[in-house]
Amino acid sequence: MGLSTTAAPSQAVAPVQPRSEARWIALVCLITAAGAVLRFYHLGARSYWFDEALSIIYARLPVRQFLELFWTPWVNINMALYYALLRGWLHLGDSETVVRALSAIFAIATLPLVYQIGRRIYDPATGSLAALLLAFNAFHLRYSQEARAYSLEVLLVTAATLLLLRAMARRTQGAWTVYAVCAAAAVYTHVLAGLVVVAHGVWLLSQRRRLDLGHVRHAFSLFVALIFAAIVCAAHAGTTSVQWVPPISATSAEGFFLLLAGNGVAVSWVVAGLWVVGLIAMVRRRAPGEAGVIWAWLLAPIALAAAVSLAHPVFVPRYLVFCVPAAALATAAGVRALGNRPAMLTAAVLAMALTGARAGSAYSEPMGSMLEDYRDATEYVLQAARPGDAIFFYPGPSLAGYEVYRGNRTGPKVISPVHSDPLLNYVPQPLAEFLPAVPMDHPRVFLLLGLAPVGKHDLGQDVVQAWLRRHYRLETDRQFEGIEVLTYVK
Repeated sequence: MGLSTTAAPSQAVAPVQPRSEARWIALVCLITAAGAVLRFYHLGARSYWFDEALSIIYARLPVRQFLELFWTPWVNINMALYYALLRGWLHLGDSETVVRALSAIFAIATLPLVYQIGRRIYDPATGSLAALLLAFNAFHLRYSQEARAYSLEVLLVTAATLLLLRAMARRTQGAWTVYAVCAAAAVYTHVLAGLVVVAHGVWLLSQRRRLDLGHVRHAFSLFVALIFAAIVCAAHAGTTSVQWVPPISATSAEGFFLLLAGNGVAVSWVVAGLWVVGLIAMVRRRAPGEAGVIWAWLLAPIALAAAVSLAHPVFVPRYLVFCVPAAALATAAGVRALGNRPAMLTAAVLAMALTGARAGSAYSEPMGSMLEDYRDATEYVLQAARPGDAIFFYPGPSLAGYEVYRGNRTGPKVISPVHSDPLLNYVPQPLAEFLPAVPMDHPRVFLLLGLAPVGKHDLGQDVVQAWLRRHYRLETDRQFEGIEVLTYVK
């Protein structure tokens, strides 16, 4: 990689010669192009899963309902900015490739920003290695191909970190204002992005002698003012939207670390070792300088999310995917801290080879999401349906994926869930509230079971099937990935 050992790791390096700079820019363009190929490859192969279907349904709402959406407890303000951008993007089409392309573009744009951070703190070689590691990181790649807000969140958090470094250097109110706006946008993309702003604050405390307190107070006040609506909406929503999150455990923490490092045991050992080397090098300097922001970004949000989860579980790997760029930068910093050129090249090649070897897992493993084939399940129902047939969804929110793929086509009459407020159809409801009112006068009823892997039934599935067997007999049972469709006849 041509890694240099001459610059002080905690400070920006001296300007690179124009010819050398052009070479680094060309390299970063190649890395970005490789990242683009990986993120557009196989983009439309998977069916939308439940959360992606909800993204599309929310983005299609009329303006008034769309605005009211963020006050509802089961949605709240989370991902508001992404839904707003998706509203416009959907004019280009609603196929899996088109819709997910928005997330892929956000992810691709993150790569040169990571380079800029690494170059600013260390040197172009370190920035290039960090961008390369991120380009092939399976965890980041996986959420670059999902119609959710995560890749936008990663982009904005990375941009905010770069803007923070620039604000520190430029010492102007305008630079601090731009940082505050970008940080607030990240919070409107995902509320847990606020943990990165806290991490920035932790790092700023270590830099207090360099700070213009007036500019910092201005930026903090503006940031709070901008996210005030998010605070109010989140307080109104409470913890309703995360009640499904399991308690944090050693197993979940270990699983997250594996994803963060590159989704492999071997690469995680190499990455962990390089992080230790990088941390030791920073501690020995006593003054962390700009390098400290990487470690604050990497460690503080994880520690805070784990602490909060002791009372209200929020520790979900995809919620913390914004730490992946920091992980890539920390790994590259560890390589640089080795100091010896052969050791640095060996570590860089090993980290990159192991990371790249696991990149393909992004196309086949859910990594915290679910693999649900609503596309084929919906086609099966629409092809098999006859006049007078009906369809029952359990859990009720499974309707979302079906509705997205059904589009304007006629299908069986939906007999559950059916609410006066359509948005309630996408929220879990107790069976006792609607089961007795479901009409049973249809010649055939399809039962679509979703939101859980086939073969794993909860009590509700058993209750619904027992209730249907009282009125019908089971004719067929078709299984799709993550979805089961049963047909009952009179």
